[in-house]
Amino acid sequence: DLKRVLVDTLDVTALLREGGNTIVLEVGDGWYRGRMGFADRTRIYGDRSGALAQIDTEDGVLVATDASWRGGFGATRTASIYDGSDIDLRLAPDGVHETGFDDGAWTAAEVIEADLSRFEPRSAPPVRTVAELPMRRTERDGSVQFDAGQNVSGWVRLVVRGREGDVVTIRHAEILEPSGDLHTAALRSAKATDSYVLASDGETTLEPRFTFHGFQHAEVTGAEVVSATAIAISSDLPVRSTFRSSSGALDQFHSNVLWSQRDNFVSVPTDCPQRDERLGWTGDALAFAPTASTLMDAESFWRGWLLDLEADQTDEGGVASVVPDIIRRSDMLMGGVTVDNMGRAAWADAATFVPWAVYTAGGSDEVLRQQLRSMRRWVEHLRRRAGDEVLLPTEPFQYGDWLDPDAPGERPWEAKVSSDYVANAFYVHSARLLARAESLV
Repeated sequence: DLKRVLVDTLDVTALLREGGNTIVLEVGDGWYRGRMGFADRTRIYGDRSGALAQIDTEDGVLVATDASWRGGFGATRTASIYDGSDIDLRLAPDGVHETGFDDGAWTAAEVIEADLSRFEPRSAPPVRTVAELPMRRTERDGSVQFDAGQNVSGWVRLVVRGREGDVVTIRHAEILEPSGDLHTAALRSAKATDSYVLASDGETTLEPRFTFHGFQHAEVTGAEVVSATAIAISSDLPVRSTFRSSSGALDQFHSNVLWSQRDNFVSVPTDCPQRDERLGWTGDALAFAPTASTLMDAESFWRGWLLDLEADQTDEGGVASVVPDIIRRSDMLMGGVTVDNMGRAAWADAATFVPWAVYTAGGSDEVLRQQLRSMRRWVEHLRRRAGDEVLLPTEPFQYGDWLDPDAPGERPWEAKVSSDYVANAFYVHSARLLARAESLV
């Protein structure tokens, strides 16, 4: 169920010119109806994509989307966060950004009814380019490989030299096999591949649309590569701390943590930047929130995500394992049995842990005021589950001490530590954090 639609506001004054102006909106599937999650789901929030835009001036609305707009298709043929983009530059509508563009072959836009009360301003910084890294080149039989020297979330900007109709393909991976080939097994079903059909002879600059990859290495075929640059993206959060020591290994460790935050803070706090997942796992967020809030000024980022967490809470106050929650019960198979992703200890407790981590890092109680109702609902949910007992009952499934090295490879929840112990330890601490928040606000 779609509960929040975020709206961006941009100052476009410098883009306007005397006389006629043209607005072009390009729409992709994204999380809304694209392939997301390890269950290969599509159309999670709806099956029709649309765009809402208007230009405001001091005198009022200058122009806004309505039934008078027209639409068609451009160079981007497919675009998937997991799989990459297929772009045929020969199909780019010539002159589409000019007022004289002939849109006669396009169709009239259809107005889609929407609940405007769900629309609200984006409160967190947008995703932007945070670094551009030159890539080191290695020639191989039939292809050329590039190394960014650093794992990033983003894409490769290629400058190639070829001929009209040439197909340029670029595949991405975080590491290489001992043979030197790209290691793609960790991607699971994600193709992480961008392809382009060149529209003209000579040099062309190539960048994908509506996708990003987690990678350090890339392999290019199909044309002569003039240059390759790794474009790193992230939610544009200010760095608020630095670290330097006499140990090179420790300094590198700190750098790895910082880059992991950049790579996994692409709009939501994800578990990984590369495979067919990249979801906002609440357990990962809970564990990393104190560190993330120390390394970067992340309060607005967390507050935006916590609003999504609350929007996804059940009527009984249960909190999802993934926010935004795109998981269905049939998606979660543990030992051949489907399990509920709602209300799992150390994941759902993000409802109390993350607001407290943000408050501790920044000192402002605004996040506690914003999330107090959500925190109360979560702790009350746990209290009801305990019933007349002090402790939570044994339940069919808990993540427990997930990924205990001694747990069976296919059953990572079967840890040495009792899941009941873990669940009740988090229950106690969530109740303690709520009490502290109540005393402050």
